Amino acid sequence: KGKNLDPKTDDQPFPRRLLEIQELSKRYEQAIRMPKKRRSRNHIFEESHRAGFERRKFESAKRLLKRVGAITTEEIKEKRMLIILMMKRGWRIERCVLKAKYELAGRDMRQVEADYKKMEESRERRKRKRLKQEMKESRKPNVDVKHNEDKRLHENEKLLHPKMKRKLSRKEAYRERKRAAQVSERNEMILDAKEVIAFGSRVDAPPVFASKQRRKLESDFSKAGSKPLLLKSNLEAQLGHNKGIKKCSANETKEREEAIAAERTRVIEAYRLLKKNRKNLTC
Repeated sequence: KGKNLDPKTDDQPFPRRLLEIQELSKRYEQAIRMPKKRRSRNHIFEESHRAGFERRKFESAKRLLKRVGAITTEEIKEKRMLIILMMKRGWRIERCVLKAKYELAGRDMRQVEADYKKMEESRERRKRKRLKQEMKESRKPNVDVKHNEDKRLHENEKLLHPKMKRKLSRKEAYRERKRAAQVSERNEMILDAKEVIAFGSRVDAPPVFASKQRRKLESDFSKAGSKPLLLKSNLEAQLGHNKGIKKCSANETKEREEAIAAERTRVIEAYRLLKKNRKNLTC
């Protein structure tokens, strides 16, 4: 009952694998239809091209910006120095040329002069500050004089040999690293220090002085025992009494040894005589 019956409907469900294949095919069709994303244009190269700075071969945007910044700062410094020079010399005609050339026509020359006056004042302040610092260093004790002289010599060498600047800075960095390593090693040795005792050494052994220390202490050694102290007299009396006792005891031991040797010879002679008498009696 209820077995091998006909199906209620003729529709059969699709297999799971077939459904997955259909889903993948739909995704593929959608991916083909989707437009490709366009690469964003680098606006730095466009702006630099408009400003007159051409991009070099294999030059990145970062390097291009760095190069443009260096060129512009150099030009600004040059213009600033030129304007200061013209203002100091008082060339009125050239001021108009400078205003037109360096795009200062929109400002009054008095404003420009005020700006450069502020710059000069700040430069003078820095100079005075440096001079005060040098005066303070010169008033310090003589310990820092050598360091200051070495510093000045090093600065002069840098000025004379600008190409060796990088070389010297590397040497200095190496020396600083070496000095720091030595200091840290010394501190570690002090913390982890262990007393090394040689074989056969005694705690109550007399101190061993170096040659320089011995020369200094020879004068003190020669004066030892020169003062008539009470302790010294007591020690000498005690030593003399002990020496006398030792001499008496040595004589007594010698006499005792002689007496013992004589007694030994007497006993041996008596034993031999007794043995001889016994032999005679037996015969």
